[in-house]
Amino acid sequence: LPAHDVNKSFIEKALVQINKLTILISDLLDVSKIETGQLPLSFTKFDLLQLVNEVTELTQYSAHTHTLKLNAGAKTLIVTADRQRIEQVIINLLSNAIKYSPGGRSVDISVSENDGKALISVRDFGLGISKDQQERIFNRFYRVEDMAVHISGLGIGLFISKEIIIRHGGRLWVESEEGKGSVFFFEIPLG
Repeated sequence: LPAHDVNKSFIEKALVQINKLTILISDLLDVSKIETGQLPLSFTKFDLLQLVNEVTELTQYSAHTHTLKLNAGAKTLIVTADRQRIEQVIINLLSNAIKYSPGGRSVDISVSENDGKALISVRDFGLGISKDQQERIFNRFYRVEDMAVHISGLGIGLFISKEIIIRHGGRLWVESEEGKGSVFFFEIPLG
């Protein structure tokens, strides 16, 4: 390979590692803020469907192994929430769905309104999570057994995501079957 191609490849790999470190540091700071009760939220009115659409498109751009399919029951879904923090939750759920379904080829995202609440679901067709681990995956630093060796990360994304959703007066949960995949849901009040 010509020298400039080798340099380009090296720089691209370095940037990926820097990005991973930045995310880890940011997550650790969030955990610290949660533990000291200082995770600030800034509520604004925005279109949640538009946000999910943007995040899905951006994630699809960097995910070459999976096809992300978005299903929505309406054209818009206006909520009052912290846009940046909700975006963080959606990114976490989508990246987890891709990461934990190495054999899968698609991830289904759905957005709907139900009883004054916005409901988002992210379905993968991957490894699945056993019943006894389904509650523990939301604990700080917990990582699903047998997978920790193969998959990078500290296991704090779901802990942070759950805290963000609780702080919105909502809930985050999972339904899963081993070998068949998982569906992560979260709902937040519209207002």
